[in-house]
Amino acid sequence: MFLGLLLYSIGTGFREGWLVFKGSLFLHNVGFTDIDPSKSVDWSEFFSEVFLGEED
Repeated sequence: MFLGLLLYSIGTGFREGWLVFKGSLFLHNVGFTDIDPSKSVDWSEFFSEVFLGEED
């Protein structure tokens, strides 16, 4: 029950804007240096480049 409440709270926090995940900064810090940490990540573009090897 606690885990369900925790997941619900985190989901609500992201949806309402109380929690912000700076994915581009995180990915840049863990080694994806092609990503500009000041811009938001287009997740579909990211996955197609990393996993499928496709580029624009």
